[in-house]
Amino acid sequence: MTTQLERPDPETPAPEAGPPSGYNTTLLTAIAVTLVVLVALAVFLIARQLDRDDGLDAGAGATSSTASTESSVPPSSETTATSSSTSESSTASTGTSSSSTSSSTTASTITATTGTGQNGAVVWPAPGTSGFATPDEAARRFAIDLAGFRDPVLGEFQSGDARSGEIAVRPEPSGPVTTVLLRQAGADDSWWVIGAHSDDIIIDRPRTGDRVAGSFDVSGRARAFEGHVDVALHRHGVDKPIVTGFVTGRGDGVLGEFDEVFDVPAGTTGSGVLVLTAAGGDDGTAWTVAALPVNLG
Repeated sequence: MTTQLERPDPETPAPEAGPPSGYNTTLLTAIAVTLVVLVALAVFLIARQLDRDDGLDAGAGATSSTASTESSVPPSSETTATSSSTSESSTASTGTSSSSTSSSTTASTITATTGTGQNGAVVWPAPGTSGFATPDEAARRFAIDLAGFRDPVLGEFQSGDARSGEIAVRPEPSGPVTTVLLRQAGADDSWWVIGAHSDDIIIDRPRTGDRVAGSFDVSGRARAFEGHVDVALHRHGVDKPIVTGFVTGRGDGVLGEFDEVFDVPAGTTGSGVLVLTAAGGDDGTAWTVAALPVNLG
């Protein structure tokens, strides 16, 4: 038997397209949305990582540049001020640092072959006489015979170089220090005192080896009992001082400035030594001393 298929009616509309039979429309929509979100999130994360890498590179360059700049920048004013302050403190704590340095320099003018000193080079003993066999002996005789210590206590000799050094001298074991500067010279290698300084008496003028004539100025800083400091100008070879007087610093334990004018007798020539002494102790003898050599006339 032959079966004849019926031809569809052209007037009947075709069925609408839709998801294949058996698929859940809601599930497909959810999957599509999820994919879109995941793609967007991935793009965001990649972009963020790229920005971070760029930032790190830029930061490293900035750090390197900063380090290079800082290394080339000179010290700040604060560092300079600290250095300056340290330097000033060091000068103040050593007392007459400029005077002692000048004394050491002037010591080189002592005639090495005769044992005598040129003008303005020696404090003790007088040029033209004999020096001492040891630095201790030179310091002790200076302290007693010229500075006026009653029974000085000497510290150990501190060598500066092969032919010079210093000794700390005290009026008593607990007293203040007077530093005596010494130099070895002459054919006999004898010892000479070329200066003395103290933290309690600082001489600014005159300086070691200065020429002193007519009216001369004595200035500096001192702390002493009632601020009183005795001044004596000695001419080498003469027992009695040719000029005496005093200056006044401060008596409260703080350095006080002094500045006085003294007159040298007319016609005075040669070499000499300026001695400033602060008295102390029960008997009023020398407590601390500063001394430097000068030229007269």
